[in-house]
Amino acid sequence: MFMRLGVYYVYLLLVWGVFRYWVRLPEVIEELWFKPIIWLVPLFWWRVSLGGKPKLFNNKWFLSGGLGVLVGIFYFGLFKIMGFAGQMNWGLNLLGIALVTAVVEELTFSGFVLGLMDNLVMVGLMVVGVHLPINIFVYGVGGRELLGVVVWLFSVAVINGWIRQKTGNVTGSIIARFMLMLAVL
Repeated sequence: MFMRLGVYYVYLLLVWGVFRYWVRLPEVIEELWFKPIIWLVPLFWWRVSLGGKPKLFNNKWFLSGGLGVLVGIFYFGLFKIMGFAGQMNWGLNLLGIALVTAVVEELTFSGFVLGLMDNLVMVGLMVVGVHLPINIFVYGVGGRELLGVVVWLFSVAVINGWIRQKTGNVTGSIIARFMLMLAVL
């Protein structure tokens, strides 16, 4: 199981990292069309090969959603206080990017990977790792700014993973990430 997870993670690092580095399509196309295919199709086939239903959602919808909204408000407020919030000119493209990014990344890490590993620190490190190539090579982030990005990504991954662990439902993690994405965009 962990060998397959390692192969999937290396695949994700290489394929998504190379795709984001070499392919220069509008972000809305990359995030709305290619990200779900690159990230989720291999997970779907892996899940089919394991048999059974994935345990991403359970009956604690209200608790999960409530924690997701509370954490999302915290993220939103923190970005506003720190002055990093986006312009809040949310059009359909930005809302789509925020939603698809939240769903794909949280299903992958808070849902599938955390469900297999049950280790928040490792999942947090994996989230940081998958985001490093784009931050370094595409956005040119370095030095102190890169350290801040690493700490932030790790913290978000651990907090969102905790919501999933606490409730057994990935819905809250998706809501929290969606609200974070809205704050950033």
